Amino acid sequence: MNIYEIIKNELDEKPTNWKILDKLNYVYLRTLQLLSNDSRWDYSNNKQLKNKLFDKEVNIFNLDDKRVICSSWSKIYTDLVTCLFTDGDGFDIAFTEGTSDPHMYSRVFLTNGSTIDYDPLTRTNDFVRAKTNLPLKGIKINNKQSKWSNELDIEESFRKIGYEIDDINLLKNIKQVLLKENVTAK
Repeated sequence: MNIYEIIKNELDEKPTNWKILDKLNYVYLRTLQLLSNDSRWDYSNNKQLKNKLFDKEVNIFNLDDKRVICSSWSKIYTDLVTCLFTDGDGFDIAFTEGTSDPHMYSRVFLTNGSTIDYDPLTRTNDFVRAKTNLPLKGIKINNKQSKWSNELDIEESFRKIGYEIDDINLLKNIKQVLLKENVTAK
């Protein structure tokens, strides 16, 4: 699968008034929809398999396996946004970042000095969330004045790119009703 060509063609058909945040979020969403989390990483005790999965080479022009873990997803995302947005538009550079546990995610630097972390697997499994139209939790805009402005920018961006999550209020209401019933039943 040529994931670069798929997403590039989709972006070419989108409105031209999208900001860089909208485009980055669109690529994030589409990678989550087109790829899937490789559960072998979570459930295998085989160290050789885990090393093989973590060190897996990926090619956005010829992706032979749709199953990814944090390291392969972050390489794919970083390569995609670098190829798609290097010629300006507020994009500066993207890196694959790592932690010691081991875990990897993508960090995007914008020309306005902001950085955005894209991490579909640490806080939540955004692969499942993207396929079920739930709010995505793996995005963090750094250098913002407040957590609220961060969340509002992300929510506005996803509405702009057509990812509607209004039905989540229904789920929240159901949860609150169930919790209230559980408390009164005790």
